Amino acid sequence: MLINRYNIVPGANLFEANLAGFDLTDVDLTDVDLTGANLEGAILTRANLTGAILTRAKLEGANLIESDLTDADLMGAILTRAKLEGANLAGFDLTDVDLTDVDLTGANLEGANLEGAILTRAKLEGANLEGAILFEANLEEANLTGAILFEANLEGADLRGAYLGVANLTWAILTRAKLEGANLEGANLFEANLEGADLRGAYLGVANLEDANLRGADLRGSNITGANITGAILPEDSSLKSCLALNSDIEGAITNVNQLLNLIESNKNNEEESNIYKGHLKWIEDNMEELIRNKHITDKDKATIDDHNERRSLGRLAQCSRGVKEITAGNEGSGKGLTGVVRELCVQRILQSNNNGQEK
Repeated sequence: MLINRYNIVPGANLFEANLAGFDLTDVDLTDVDLTGANLEGAILTRANLTGAILTRAKLEGANLIESDLTDADLMGAILTRAKLEGANLAGFDLTDVDLTDVDLTGANLEGANLEGAILTRAKLEGANLEGAILFEANLEEANLTGAILFEANLEGADLRGAYLGVANLTWAILTRAKLEGANLEGANLFEANLEGADLRGAYLGVANLEDANLRGADLRGSNITGANITGAILPEDSSLKSCLALNSDIEGAITNVNQLLNLIESNKNNEEESNIYKGHLKWIEDNMEELIRNKHITDKDKATIDDHNERRSLGRLAQCSRGVKEITAGNEGSGKGLTGVVRELCVQRILQSNNNGQEK
């Protein structure tokens, strides 16, 4: 088969060939040498790439759905935005490979070596990563919902903002992992090693942390409401101080609504701490019905929150009233009028402006 003047046959030497954008659907590329080849945007659906050498190949945006990559060499390949749904990459060496925005939904990566790989925003829903090596891999904002990460090595991996809902992380190694802002709702972390992990602001609602190792982990601002922490090794109290664990018995954590409201009040002059607690309060308000239904909070807690918000509103109104009196008293005859007074209140941060610069 002749494509772009290249003779495409099994075992062909296509070193640095330019096949960008070409349709190679169902083509037999067995044992073909595509080292450094340009295959950007190429359609390789159902292509036979058994034993193909794709070292340093440019496969950005390529469609590899249902292609056979058995024994193919992808070392150093660029696979950003490539479509690899359901691909069988079990045992592959993908060390340092760029897989940014790649679609690996339902792919088999069991035992694959992804050390140092870039998987930023990668789609890995339902993917099988059992026993995979992801040492210091970049999985920032990756979607691993329902993924199998049983005994996977994620030591030092960057999982900030990643989605790991209902993922199976049983016996996974997550030491020193960056999980800031990650969503691990319902994830199974049975006996997982999270020693020294950064879990600031992470959501671990109803996750299974039974017998997990959290020694030295940073849980500030995290949410583990409803999680199973039976037998878990917990970090120091200082890390648990701002961890939301409603209706739980974690020493040092925020375990009830009154405690949270007291922390908001006592930290009102500490913006960083206050924002953490306010964020927890907003989450409770947004999930009120579900929390009451699951008995994490009660109707009495809801009434307490409503009362707190009412008192805050009245306090702001009183502050606004005092501010108006002070400004108008100090500017009699100045001709500022109501608009000027309102602007002055905004300057003093008694009132706020909306996104259009209008005072409210």
